Amino acid sequence: MNRLADSGMRLLRRTLTVQEDERRRITQDLHDGYGQLLISLMLGLRALEEAARE
Repeated sequence: MNRLADSGMRLLRRTLTVQEDERRRITQDLHDGYGQLLISLMLGLRALEEAARE
């Protein structure tokens, strides 16, 4: 019975680790994506400002 419980605990720990890794990856992907979008918007606004001055 102990071996079965140990095996279940290892499986549970591995599952939790995989879930946490996936959460971190998704968080990083979202962060990187929005950062890129904000920089693109900022550059576009600067270009519009320059065009409006001319």
